[in-house]
Amino acid sequence: MKRFALILLAATAIPSFAQLNGNGYYRVQNVHSGKYTTIVDNKADKDNILSTSNIDAYAIHTVSGFENVVSDPGSILYIEKTSQGYVLNGQGMDSYKLTGYYLQLHASRSADNAYWASGVYKGVTKYLYEAYDESFGYSYLSSASKNPNGSTRSRDWYILPVNEEEGHYFGVTPELKIGEKYYTTLYASFPYQVSEGMKAYYVKRHRIGGDQGAMAEMTEIENGIVPGGVPVIIECSSDKPANNKVTPLTTSVANNLQNELQGIYFCNIVRWADDGEPYPDDLNWNTTDYDPNSMRVLGEIDGKLGFIKSDDLVYLPANKAYLPITEEESIQSVSSSISLVSSATYAAGIESITAEKVVKDKGIYTLTGTKVRENISTEDLPSGLYIVEGKKIIVR
Repeated sequence: MKRFALILLAATAIPSFAQLNGNGYYRVQNVHSGKYTTIVDNKADKDNILSTSNIDAYAIHTVSGFENVVSDPGSILYIEKTSQGYVLNGQGMDSYKLTGYYLQLHASRSADNAYWASGVYKGVTKYLYEAYDESFGYSYLSSASKNPNGSTRSRDWYILPVNEEEGHYFGVTPELKIGEKYYTTLYASFPYQVSEGMKAYYVKRHRIGGDQGAMAEMTEIENGIVPGGVPVIIECSSDKPANNKVTPLTTSVANNLQNELQGIYFCNIVRWADDGEPYPDDLNWNTTDYDPNSMRVLGEIDGKLGFIKSDDLVYLPANKAYLPITEEESIQSVSSSISLVSSATYAAGIESITAEKVVKDKGIYTLTGTKVRENISTEDLPSGLYIVEGKKIIVR
């Protein structure tokens, strides 16, 4: 089978503009199965873009149930209408830049208020169908009209605008409850605003070492407006996504945040059809290994929020954030945990290092409390800011 990652995905979203005549955010749902499309990878096989044979798009899955896409940024597609066709943006991808093609649409001749989507390759028109192969165990997109068992595939698609109505909204599902509050991390390619009762935070800085222990400064984002492509911590109003609605923004939002958090869009583990074993050499395998020596993930520390070393993760989960640390910091962090604190608490911790610990102990220290020299001679020290006998000095 030939693999093709994006050109057909973009086609799924085309009908929305014909119906609504405007740029915006949408979900795509197959008329007959009721399943929603979600982007699980961003790779395209350029050799197959011009192919006139069947093209299978394993980078786009379809999943059952609104509850399985309500918090999935991969199910949100931004569609832009141009004079030559349509362009899809999602999970940091631009369908035209990736494939070099605009997309066309057609009103369905078999279902009301539904559409067919197509592209033309070497004079051959290819339509988008929902495919299912029992050997794969998941539904995906294909230009072939029939399944391996001979059953007919559907090419009828609903285009559903993303708004606050039931069955159309984007809502955050929390992963932790700390006290009476709920938290998770989120990494989405589109800008958005969190609703009333929610808050969005980023990590401005962190330190490991000193009497106050390892801590990270959690800073609230003003107005709850998060720029696209910015990983954040979300404080939710409840454990139900319907109460944690997020509004995608169609205007760009400048990213002026000094944010230490990082995130990934994809965690697509492909399994070989014959034996069900993982197959990392597959075109659409897209994972990021979790490294306990350089990554901390959101977790609970003695009843408080923080970033911890995970004993369970193999790959980083999709659309989530993590805090990167250095190998040196990993060695210094005996407990492996980094508490999330307010700006005032973080500043007090720094003050404690400079005013108490360093005065008591002879030697030269970094601002994070790491001792770099037993004596107070600055000769041959690398350039930087240090603490010497309780005072800050600059070595040039």
